[in-house]
Amino acid sequence: MRHPLRVLMMVAMLVVTVLLAGCEDFTPADRQFVRDLAEEWLRERNMSPTTEDGQVDLMGTIRFGQAMMGRSDDPDANAILGAYGAVSDVLAGDRAMDNARKNGDAAAMDQVIQQRPHDWTYRSSRAILALSQGDLATYESQGQAVNDLAQKEGIPAGRLARQIIVDYQTFTIPETGAPCARKYSDLSNAYQILYEETGDEAYLANAMVATDMMVGCQ
Repeated sequence: MRHPLRVLMMVAMLVVTVLLAGCEDFTPADRQFVRDLAEEWLRERNMSPTTEDGQVDLMGTIRFGQAMMGRSDDPDANAILGAYGAVSDVLAGDRAMDNARKNGDAAAMDQVIQQRPHDWTYRSSRAILALSQGDLATYESQGQAVNDLAQKEGIPAGRLARQIIVDYQTFTIPETGAPCARKYSDLSNAYQILYEETGDEAYLANAMVATDMMVGCQ
């Protein structure tokens, strides 16, 4: 879908503003949308290294390289390329974190978090992975980091709850002992938050089930 050039410019400049403000609360889908818009904007300005059908555009490649180095005579393009590069870097981090989640790779997660320490979703996943591995100290420290970032950035409680639920669906937690109790305590709290947010009785039922399961952790 092609967007009018003026619309692309407005969206792109908004993205630059948000990135420069340090906003960390883009979802991966948001970031991919921004990157796609930036690519479309570049093609409209004959500054993309590829055409729409994937062929190499020699002049576009030259102008793209100039803008990436901040040497274009188009200041708007220089700004948009800065945003494009930043979003591309974040998307690469998202892919690395997705792979680490899939493989249960704590070291890989730590590396991604080191590169993007303010992404609370990364830290939430790291906390639950640690719990699955019996590492309660990392679970506690990463969980506290999530809470601190959420408070600082004003992340809605419902978003935190949904991320916790997804993380627990990703990693297998032992059904006995302290990890088990923490899992069902977290889930009970998450479902209760979503019930209060939406009024959906299914969330309340899930919260009650999680509370019952927590009692059974021995």
